[in-house]
Amino acid sequence: MYADPIRTESPGVIAELHQQGISTHMLTGDVQQVADAVAQELGMRRDEVHAQAFPERKVEVVQQLKAQGKTVAFIGDGINDSAALAYADVSISFAAGSDIARETADVVLMDNDLSGLTHAIEISKQVMDIIYQNALIVGIPNFGALAVGVLFALDPLLAIIINNGSAILAGLNGLRPALGGEKTTYRDAANV
Repeated sequence: MYADPIRTESPGVIAELHQQGISTHMLTGDVQQVADAVAQELGMRRDEVHAQAFPERKVEVVQQLKAQGKTVAFIGDGINDSAALAYADVSISFAAGSDIARETADVVLMDNDLSGLTHAIEISKQVMDIIYQNALIVGIPNFGALAVGVLFALDPLLAIIINNGSAILAGLNGLRPALGGEKTTYRDAANV
């Protein structure tokens, strides 16, 4: 029984994705027996394995997952993956992948290492946390100033100071990752 060699980082990346509550599916052109053996090495469930999945079948699986309301990220590096890459919400390829896979992909992992995927997810979660924080930093003072302005005739100069001040604070908050700040999220703060 022949199978392409498994990337050394794959089992760890898949375990980390599962730990984060992200489900994984393997779509391969291999026969079921080979696909099941590889999936077992990767720590994947049998229902996450789609063997003998040629390009049109890969597209079908992506569309089925999307129809279930799931956000689909598809990782592929070959010509046979390009159609599924095009249908996925987020398409990911490798720098060493085929030209068409790289061109179709939204994200290209330049180090040809799947660990970059978990790093990208970590960064995106941090970005979303900062966006949420900035919405609160700007929204709360401005809505407060609006309410006070309507009810008590707030001086327009004070409203401008509140507006600009909250925008400056949001801008500084957005710079935290670039300054090497602590990676505390609003989720972490809520669990203290």
